[in-house]
Amino acid sequence: MTDAAPSHARARDFWSPWQTALLVGGALLVLSELLVPGAAAPFPGHGERFAAMAQDPLSFDGPFPQRLLWPLGAWLFAELGMSPLTFSHFCSGLLLAVVAWFARRRSGSFAGGVLVAAAVAASGAVLVYKPMACMSDPLSLVSLLLLVQFAARPAVFWPLVLVSALAHELIFFFWPWLLYLRCRNGGRWTRDGLWLAAALGAYLVFRSQVTASYGTSYYLENAFWFPWCMPAMWGLWAFVVLVEFGPLLAVVAWGLGRDGALADRAALGGRWGALLYLAGMLPLMVLAYDVMRFATFVFLPLVLAATAFARRPAGRAALAALVVLSAGVYVWQHPVVSEQGGRLFTDIAGHVLSLLPTRVVPKQPMAPEHAWTFTTALVERWWWPVGAAALASAAALFAGGLALRRVVPAG
Repeated sequence: MTDAAPSHARARDFWSPWQTALLVGGALLVLSELLVPGAAAPFPGHGERFAAMAQDPLSFDGPFPQRLLWPLGAWLFAELGMSPLTFSHFCSGLLLAVVAWFARRRSGSFAGGVLVAAAVAASGAVLVYKPMACMSDPLSLVSLLLLVQFAARPAVFWPLVLVSALAHELIFFFWPWLLYLRCRNGGRWTRDGLWLAAALGAYLVFRSQVTASYGTSYYLENAFWFPWCMPAMWGLWAFVVLVEFGPLLAVVAWGLGRDGALADRAALGGRWGALLYLAGMLPLMVLAYDVMRFATFVFLPLVLAATAFARRPAGRAALAALVVLSAGVYVWQHPVVSEQGGRLFTDIAGHVLSLLPTRVVPKQPMAPEHAWTFTTALVERWWWPVGAAALASAAALFAGGLALRRVVPAG
């Protein structure tokens, strides 16, 4: 009897925070419906394909059977009588629950955990995927946060990398940051390099056994904007980041710098972590141009900075105000909720993409002279007054981050 009581207490101590986090995540997901309602059907294209794969994921049929994790989860939910669309909403709720759990553990405050999760719920990390239902990206975001949490435990960290690759192989774009994060948390370059090679090797063995329409060769053949239009693509990505995260980026600016929260080894790994993480994000646009999805990966620096910010009462009060402000700005920027990236981005991207048929030969890189006119058209459409306002907003957010250091000192 004496042994059983501590065992029950340990189990209760383990599950209780998760139960609370799941309730918080579910409640915030419901509240986020006030900003962007969930879609009533899978997103046309990839969302529909994922939903179709969920009918029988172990047949490894469909255009990308290597992305097994989401269809497998949806299939298991179907065994409980739930649709792929319900599973898609669950993934967004799971993301919020993991954020709440993570932030509560690290901030030492239940209110802090709720506020950080609320910040994510009011950002593109969740709201982009409301209309883009049945995409696997929320699972990739969950894995990134768990990788930070378990950075000091290689036996958890590297298998988690492999699991993340089964949601989407983009995790391997972050390999320099992953190695850096591990080595700043007790790892060694040689040993963890072998762990990385083992995870990649296991994935490639699995990948060699399935046939996918959307493989690396497909993306390379159709990346007509590479290399000459990459600066334009990154510019669009930065603009979408600004729109999808809005005033919350002031907290990210607060966390930057040599003495900032993001330079902590338990955050992004250290002073070079933010740059290495950015260096993992930017090449994603070599293979695909849906920048509204890649913008959501700014979620990780936001969560890490906001968690450190929420450790103090003044930080929690300021974060609550920023969440309310961000929710209002998001609604203002997204009058048509189905337009990921907002009304302005949709207008700019639509205009620029309309120029492509006269400048691109199918499956051929864009010629330098056409890339120049393409970029010029983008700048002309974007610069005044939208671009000027975007640059001014970015400067104001950076200045706001510096001002917040008076409320919550850095470090």
